[in-house]
Amino acid sequence: MAQFVGFRPNGKGAFTQSYSRVSGFDANHRFSSARDAVDALLTHSSDNMVNVRSYEPSSPRSKEFVYGLKNVDEVLAVLERLAALDLHLIVNETIDIHDGGVSGVVQGQVVEFAPDDTPRCARAERSDFQILLTRYALERRATG
Repeated sequence: MAQFVGFRPNGKGAFTQSYSRVSGFDANHRFSSARDAVDALLTHSSDNMVNVRSYEPSSPRSKEFVYGLKNVDEVLAVLERLAALDLHLIVNETIDIHDGGVSGVVQGQVVEFAPDDTPRCARAERSDFQILLTRYALERRATG
C-alpha cells in the first residue's frame, strides 16, 4: 500500500488533513501543516515523488490526477487549486509501476487492474485489449 496523506476541503479553498500513513509516523499522525505533511511524504517515499488525487465523496469516479510531483511548493499549489473546487484530496507516494506487481481499482462489482500501469489504468487514453479482456472476464464472473 502506498504511503499517503488525505485532506478534506473546509470551504473557500482551505483544507484540513484527514488521514495519513507515512513511514516513521503513527497511523493518522496529525502533521502541524500541509507543508510538513507533504515534506514528510516526499522524504519517506522511495522515489521522492508524489501524486495528487482529487475526488468528490458522492462520486465513485475520481477527478483530476496529477502525477510525479517532486517538490513541496509544487504539491501545495496543486492542493490549493483543487481545494478551491471543494474536492477531497489524497497525496500519495509514486510507486514503481514496473516492479512486477499489478495495480487496480474497484468500483461496485467491477475490478480493473493492469501490470505496468497506475490504478487509473481504466481511464488511460490508450486502447489496451488485455485490459478489456480482463475487465470483461471479471464482469462476467460477477454477474454469473
